[in-house]
Amino acid sequence: MVFQSAAPPDPVSNAPVKLTPKLKLQALGPNELPWHPDLASHQTSPPDLSAFFEALFQEVRDHFNIPTSDIGTSKDSVTSRGKTYPVVVHKTKCVDREGLLWFGRRSEHEEGEPVGFENLRAVLMKEHERNEQEYTPAVYDVNVLVNWEGVVRGKDFCFKDAAVEDVEMRITQMHHKMPGVGLNDRVFTVLLLSFLYRLTPSGDSPNVDTSEAIDVQLPIDLSLFPAPVLSRSHTHADITPTSSTTSGPTSHPKLVYDNNDATATPEQKKRNGKDVVEGRYVSWEKLRRAEEGKTTEWTMRTASDAGGVLPAWMQRLGVPGAIAKDVPLAVRFAVERGEGGVEK
Repeated sequence: MVFQSAAPPDPVSNAPVKLTPKLKLQALGPNELPWHPDLASHQTSPPDLSAFFEALFQEVRDHFNIPTSDIGTSKDSVTSRGKTYPVVVHKTKCVDREGLLWFGRRSEHEEGEPVGFENLRAVLMKEHERNEQEYTPAVYDVNVLVNWEGVVRGKDFCFKDAAVEDVEMRITQMHHKMPGVGLNDRVFTVLLLSFLYRLTPSGDSPNVDTSEAIDVQLPIDLSLFPAPVLSRSHTHADITPTSSTTSGPTSHPKLVYDNNDATATPEQKKRNGKDVVEGRYVSWEKLRRAEEGKTTEWTMRTASDAGGVLPAWMQRLGVPGAIAKDVPLAVRFAVERGEGGVEK
């Protein structure tokens, strides 16, 4: 956890700032993010927090409506209290208005069979990256660099047709092992924003729970951030004479994993000094109550570039299967935490 002092009133909160689309692979710098005391030295005209949040909220909701194509189905199962439950995941793809290819998935989960909306929300929307490290074998480290907890606390994010609550917003790094021999680990630095929103009840169904929970992750260009933030990173430039990834005037240093925290695990310590490749992804996922709360729909989409020597076509081959595997992994984790009903 990154601790911070309470944020003073945002001195530029009333300044008109043009908000550009964020669901893309272009990484964000500090001046494209809402004000934060740790970023203030590198922010000249940051967007207002509420305006940033509402614009992103609407952009994600618009993305819901982009038509998708089905590209297959993945089937698995989860056992809870001696009963086996099927987990069926439908894999999808789509192309957005800018021509960016997204892969996705959707699955449905009957309430309490073996988990429900609140069980999944606790795993996916609360400390998302910490939980992902627990249930995803490929993730060996997550590291929070900047946390807006003190900035968003007490803010009213009620939009025109939705009341928003349980907002989490932070910049985090996620470190992944890569499958195969000879591939370097990857690090992804993202702005993670998660929240619960309740749509205004309609006249036809005033008592129906219309809760939806959303998690959005946007790529971050950490090289543009202040030195104190960079010092919290678990990757650093290797400045030895032979460390450049290319030769000539455009060369740049390699990244190496460097975790000397007192809480570092044996596996993390073992990886210190190893080369790391910086990748990028943008994603959103949504949990939605359906059938008057009897079913939870879980939808996810992502676009990515893992970087390194892997050709883009080869990367694309593995994405649909990889994201489909996350569903039974997360459901099993939710079961272990709450055994299908009461979160422990």
